[in-house]
Amino acid sequence: MHNAISAACRRTAGVAAGLLLGAGLAGGIALTPGTALASTAVATTTAITGTTPTPGYHGTALDVRVSVTPASGTVWPSGTVKVSDGRDGCQLTLVQAGSTAVGVGDCTIYGLRSGTHTLTASYAGSSAFAASASAPDPVTIGVPPMRPHPVIATQLSCPAKVYSGKRGTCTLSVTDASRFSAPDVTAQVSLPSQLHALYCGRFWPHQGCTISGNTASENLGPLRPGQTKSLSVVFTAKSSQGIWGWLRHHLITVKVAGSAVEPGFPGPGSRSFAAADVTIAPLG
Repeated sequence: MHNAISAACRRTAGVAAGLLLGAGLAGGIALTPGTALASTAVATTTAITGTTPTPGYHGTALDVRVSVTPASGTVWPSGTVKVSDGRDGCQLTLVQAGSTAVGVGDCTIYGLRSGTHTLTASYAGSSAFAASASAPDPVTIGVPPMRPHPVIATQLSCPAKVYSGKRGTCTLSVTDASRFSAPDVTAQVSLPSQLHALYCGRFWPHQGCTISGNTASENLGPLRPGQTKSLSVVFTAKSSQGIWGWLRHHLITVKVAGSAVEPGFPGPGSRSFAAADVTIAPLG
């Protein structure tokens, strides 16, 4: 009788334990690590392994290199990593580092302002590897250097005297007077109302030059150090003097203005101005 009771008790206890385990699984009870059903995600270590700043005119671009290393195993972690300083950031996709079990990648953060930026790389994890984040990595960005800008010089040459109704030519010479190339130079010659602009440019018909109102403009393009380019304007002289003035052989002296501009974006540009006097004389 005693043996029969003991066997019944053991069977009852086993059934109860089985029911309890089944109920626990159905209810979503989390099992402690070390059990057969525990998570198999491998822990990882994420690190920022290097940064390379590239100064630019609109802020510094920063190349960031990241590695993700598993705590164990021979399989390298795959997935994505986000790098951020809290304001700007970038994202990279990991690739295998050679034949090792390390995932690596790099990305570029653009337009960083000068100052100290504290970067953090965050690995998103995967089905096989746990997520992780790097230690804060401070990077100091300096002020980007300004592009050395050229110095341009102008000289305006006009006829000293032109008879009314006759043509004359004013030529603006633009020279790069520095050791740095000027990538883009625009020249202008503005005539007073007593000189009527006919055409401009180096050839007939005029090429590359436009006349608006009584001002001739032309983009001369780049200038090498020491190089000179020019803008010429052909005009007709006229006068508003009355007949009495002509009879007395009155002369009119007017001023022609020339200018050249090298924008120098984003830094200060170079500007140069020149002027010349033209005397309009009556016929005869």
